[in-house]
Amino acid sequence: MSPRFKRSDRVADLIHREISFLLLRRIKDPRLEQVTLTGVKLSDDLRNATVFYTTREQGRRRVDEGLQSACSLIRREIGRNLHLKYTPELRFQYDDSMDRAQRIEEILKEIKGGLETDD
Repeated sequence: MSPRFKRSDRVADLIHREISFLLLRRIKDPRLEQVTLTGVKLSDDLRNATVFYTTREQGRRRVDEGLQSACSLIRREIGRNLHLKYTPELRFQYDDSMDRAQRIEEILKEIKGGLETDD
């Protein structure tokens, strides 16, 4: 019987929790105050992690800079606290799914408004 979750999924969840803790408690960079982590995707060999985040659109560039600045500290703390054989390389990527969902909602409202005026 195969395991319910892959090891990479479980470790990705641990990395997500660890980075969230670091952003809340350890990293005092004001650029990262409005960042929300939405997920972590980890390669099967546990060597590369893509960390997805969202923030207010106006502050996206500042958040990118803040995350790049804190990346080595975050990676070092992950290695220290999770005791993995290899500490994964971290790549931060803006999660635009909320933006896409909002745009879809706007389109649906426009369509609904157009149908109501046709009646």
